[in-house]
Amino acid sequence: MSTEKLLSDYRSLSESINDVLRINGIGNTTEGNTKTTLPEISESELKDAYSVILEMAEAFDIDGINAVVENLEGYRLSDADKEKVKAIKHSVKEVNYEGIKKAIR
Repeated sequence: MSTEKLLSDYRSLSESINDVLRINGIGNTTEGNTKTTLPEISESELKDAYSVILEMAEAFDIDGINAVVENLEGYRLSDADKEKVKAIKHSVKEVNYEGIKKAIR
């Protein structure tokens, strides 16, 4: 499977998950949601998301990274992961691919 196909499939899945979350009133951000209303994310799903973000950073796919980050914000995250996502978002705004990679590692 090529990286482009994998990234395309992941973006599609991410959009579908966001749609389901919005339909169920959860939304794709933590604003307006309490910690208990957000669904949990498994450790393996979180690890996969970070892995995909790294691959997208290597491919200079800022939109794809942003989609994954938005998806992650729809889940209950530990304080450390919230900080990591915040650092990634900051680097996305600056289109700083090295900063994105550094935030994950």
